[in-house]
Amino acid sequence: MAVALVQPMSEPPPLDAPPKKRERKGKKPEPFRIIELLEQARRVRLLHEATWRRNKLFVRGDQWLKYDDISGMPIDQHVPAWKKFTTVNVVYNHRRVLTSKRTAIDHIPIIIPTTSEETDRAKARVAEQSIKWVFRENDYEQERVYNAIDAVETGSSWYRVDWDASRGAELDQMPPESGEPAGPERSGLPVFRNVSPFEVFISPGAMRLQDARWILHVQWVSKDYVLERWGQDVEPGDTADIDVILQQRTPLDPDTQRQAERFVAIIECWHKPNKDHPKGYYAAVCNSEVIDWRGELEPWGFPFVYMPFDPDPDAFYGTTPITNVCQIQADLNRLVAAMLEGANHSMFPPVMVPNGSNLQTPTGDPGEHLSYNETAGRPWVMETRSIDPQVFQITSLL
Repeated sequence: MAVALVQPMSEPPPLDAPPKKRERKGKKPEPFRIIELLEQARRVRLLHEATWRRNKLFVRGDQWLKYDDISGMPIDQHVPAWKKFTTVNVVYNHRRVLTSKRTAIDHIPIIIPTTSEETDRAKARVAEQSIKWVFRENDYEQERVYNAIDAVETGSSWYRVDWDASRGAELDQMPPESGEPAGPERSGLPVFRNVSPFEVFISPGAMRLQDARWILHVQWVSKDYVLERWGQDVEPGDTADIDVILQQRTPLDPDTQRQAERFVAIIECWHKPNKDHPKGYYAAVCNSEVIDWRGELEPWGFPFVYMPFDPDPDAFYGTTPITNVCQIQADLNRLVAAMLEGANHSMFPPVMVPNGSNLQTPTGDPGEHLSYNETAGRPWVMETRSIDPQVFQITSLL
């Protein structure tokens, strides 16, 4: 099925135009202000993060965890060795079905020309092929699968769209006056990728993305990536932004803590105009220092696309049926585990042994002869109740 992206075409897109050089104008933002924005946004959405984390862990089969009432983080629990923890992972099947339905439609770009003239129709065809080429370059099919999984599991999904000046077609350029060979100048290429909802924070109180005053993207990246993109040689630091990433990722990625010495946290902030920054600003913070900034927000605003699974008109974040299924899944697990424990008690009931009977320890061999002291009393097997057949019917309802 084709999805039409209607966009009148009067002039072809400037795909071969080099990007304008970005200048640092205006007042440099303070890093602690950006970290304060991050902490403010995290406090507001703690309950959302706890629900997202539980949904993701349930889908992956970790369904017997206990959670802290305040932070929503999984906590250790001590239970008897005989207790059953059976997982009947119905949630995974629900997620797989919903993800398949969300990605079943092929996104085929269709550009509708403004007139029926051959020149406009030719421009539209070129634009269609250009968009398809950008899709292939960004591995769009894989990215939209990741996006659909995030939407189904958390109710929220994000795309980030950037401009990469190092990609695209090579442009003709004049040789430098110094005579030294220069690297090829390229036309640039739009780059989009799915980003985790745990990494994106918006200003509290915003009901829609266009209503947000600022947006933050917090990433856990390698030091080499920071050196390549921003030209900064940084070291991991014991700061609040590091703690934020560890709290987000540790329950889902156990290797994060062990790899902490090779990674750093980057906070990118896009802020709309305010009193101190009349044109808005962009800033990147690492280890409580601003490593990059621009004193003017781009004309298109935030480089993000927000896609909820089921939009909630009374809140920014969307909802997902996985949240409701998790409670039913937990009830089913407890019921099946109790049935298995009951079956074990029925097949291997407790044995009552009087004091002083000196009962020989049973080995379980067929036809085994056991000796005991009859004067102390004869051991006997405790009677156990069988499982009601209606209990098995309840499992089919769940």
